[in-house]
Amino acid sequence: MSIEDPAPVGKGRMCWSHVLAVADAIVMPWKHGAAGAVAVAGPDEEAYMASASSAAIRTALLLLTWWALTEGDPEGAVFGLVAALLVALLSLRFFPAPGHRPRLLAAMVFSGYFMLRSVVAGVDVARRLLSPRLPIKPGYVTYTTSLPAGSPRWLLANTLSLLPGTLSVTLQGAELELHCLDTDTAVREDVARTEQRIARIFSR
Repeated sequence: MSIEDPAPVGKGRMCWSHVLAVADAIVMPWKHGAAGAVAVAGPDEEAYMASASSAAIRTALLLLTWWALTEGDPEGAVFGLVAALLVALLSLRFFPAPGHRPRLLAAMVFSGYFMLRSVVAGVDVARRLLSPRLPIKPGYVTYTTSLPAGSPRWLLANTLSLLPGTLSVTLQGAELELHCLDTDTAVREDVARTEQRIARIFSR
């Protein structure tokens, strides 16, 4: 598989890259001077606060991913929390927060959209596979994204891999190749809607 950005991960594996793409540093630290003037925090303080913010957000999103993978089983909650925290802290060393700072509210809205789309797409895939007519037409679709390079494209590719019915095959620059269960459906329109929601997360 030839890629330019980090490789999208298939549905059968934990797609931590998908989570880390959302979980960039959110909060820009500010501090007030004695006279009430606002000044940007120093480099060391800013880096510390950005890392702490990113670690907290990554932990929360990793825990949400764990909850989805275990189908909400409470018996694995403690282990999932510990694992999410360790992975989040370790990820800061290997995957520092990139320059694209996501908006927290938009990221939360996108998480809800992703879960809803997962359910809807899962039901649609099950309906097709259980139908005697087997109404599927598998094939490949190439989509050109307008998202900037880095985390936004990375998140789009991995989101589509996690949604039932689509799988990211290659990401070469702005060209994203997808394997689809049914190429007769409005694949590009669905991808465009997902792309727009991701663009809102990283809009300035």
